[in-house]
Amino acid sequence: ASGASGGRVRVQAREVQILDGSTLMSLTLGSGTGGAVQINASDSVSLRGEFVFQDFPLLPSSLLTEVNLGASGQGGN
Repeated sequence: ASGASGGRVRVQAREVQILDGSTLMSLTLGSGTGGAVQINASDSVSLRGEFVFQDFPLLPSSLLTEVNLGASGQGGN
């Protein structure tokens, strides 16, 4: 919805792996605030690898909060 804030992404686990260019993200497209990305892991959190296209590495594995181009809101936590 226009002006709505981004949702919170919350992961609770023993072990979290974000691999091969995967992304956990919350963003805003308008005037609302971007949501938070929160990971609670009792053992480990691992971000490894990247998305590769035709032998060219493009995007690393990541945790992101973002304000989309043209939006006026603030990024999340």
